[in-house]
Amino acid sequence: MRTDNTPDRQPPTDEEIRLGTRTQVWVNRVNLACIAFSLAAIVFVMTRVPLNTTVTYNRLSSEFQMPIFAMLAIPAILTVIWLRSRGAAAGVIDTKERYVLIIFATIFMTFCLIGQIILVNAFLAAGNS
Repeated sequence: MRTDNTPDRQPPTDEEIRLGTRTQVWVNRVNLACIAFSLAAIVFVMTRVPLNTTVTYNRLSSEFQMPIFAMLAIPAILTVIWLRSRGAAAGVIDTKERYVLIIFATIFMTFCLIGQIILVNAFLAAGNS
């Protein structure tokens, strides 16, 4: 007996599985493109500034020095998401979940790219001063 109040879901149709698989493939492709852009940006920065360049980061009245290798955090997060999104059941996505995936993946990857661009600019400014 079910203890939650959610109704039983109908099994997905072949069309829903096809659309879900296609959506997942495109989201993964965009994710891989974001990873490639982030890694290219890291290589670009590493060839333009000394490897011991740091950027000051202030948080809660504390000052931290971020090394240039901190830029690897964004592609690492995107890689973990890409690895977790692959699998046999990756295409079994409900219609509403497909739209949510597209919207949130777009927003998240946009923020990741903006964050990487901000880091690139900060390290280039710190390395050239």
